[in-house]
Amino acid sequence: MPSLQSSNVTLALHGFGHDEVSRMSPDEFGIYVDKCIAILGSHPRYQPFYAYTWGHHSKVTDEVLRQKKIVPVLCDGNNNRKYDSVMHRVLLDKELKSN
Repeated sequence: MPSLQSSNVTLALHGFGHDEVSRMSPDEFGIYVDKCIAILGSHPRYQPFYAYTWGHHSKVTDEVLRQKKIVPVLCDGNNNRKYDSVMHRVLLDKELKSN
């Protein structure tokens, strides 16, 4: 099992408890994301991604993440490709390299 310092490990955001973020206001979601960043943001293996719980998101959540320069992610098989605003896991390396 790799350690959290291994180059094979990426740490990103996913929330605190599978909360339904798609129903949050911009301010609520912004505070929620900031709390997550406060916990993981200084870790050397942190990457600016946010994996949506159950894939639930909204234009509000996507915009809050965009403003914070965090890449929204759905990890639900290949269903991600139907969303323009959400990255599929196989595209994340390309996104990282372009930033």
